[in-house]
Amino acid sequence: MRGINDLEAVYGDSQFLGMTFYFGEPYSTDQGNARASWYGFGATPSVMIGGTTDFVGGAPSGSMYYTYNPTVQSQMATASPLLMTSSYVLVGGTDIELTLQIDVDMALSGDNQVLFFLCQDGLHDQHNMVVDMLPNEAFTLTTPGETVTINRTFPLAHNWNEPDLRVIMIVQDMNTKAIHQAVHFLETLVTANLVGARGHDPPRHHPQQAGTHASLCAGGHGFSHPHECVPLQFHLCRPHHPPQAKTRYPSLVLPGLES
Repeated sequence: MRGINDLEAVYGDSQFLGMTFYFGEPYSTDQGNARASWYGFGATPSVMIGGTTDFVGGAPSGSMYYTYNPTVQSQMATASPLLMTSSYVLVGGTDIELTLQIDVDMALSGDNQVLFFLCQDGLHDQHNMVVDMLPNEAFTLTTPGETVTINRTFPLAHNWNEPDLRVIMIVQDMNTKAIHQAVHFLETLVTANLVGARGHDPPRHHPQQAGTHASLCAGGHGFSHPHECVPLQFHLCRPHHPPQAKTRYPSLVLPGLES
């Protein structure tokens, strides 16, 4: 997906998060198929930005960057009501313990849930390939100043490469499908002689904070045809805000790709 790749190159993953779902063996997942149906995708290539703006079809040559970018820019100009911070620890080389903090910065409403996407970056030469999802969690906070901390533990699958692990978390309105905010963390080994909380491995942390409005791509979803030498692919994009102090910044498009 040239347009998505170009957006990622221009904005970086502090402003644009892309996730990839494949609809073909051996990379397809039940969750990816379900989200494609939920968004009503029936043709490829398709891209969804922010959970609300979709594009169907591609250019015969060149990039779709100039088609997608106005939507990304528009979402970047909309402040997010939420601030999100995340980190994780690898315990015993087998389990991931993640912590997600969400602060309400502006009033919001809706049927909101927190979604957790487990990705392997670079799998089949794709950025943030979604290989699994954790169960959703209801998000019921609505008032500025409210905060919640969510802790999850999940096993590191034997066929995952831990340095390539990316966990992308979004808060999405399940009625309007609008994505309020997104955040992710990467694997980074703490350069200190530390022992993990349970006496095992040194913790691997990469706190990330999204302080403005995130756009997903988790701005966009996209499908690509097998003629591109890949299985069917679906991208979800969502603009997001870069890691910042808890100050409201103009919202940046954080496309998170779900496909």
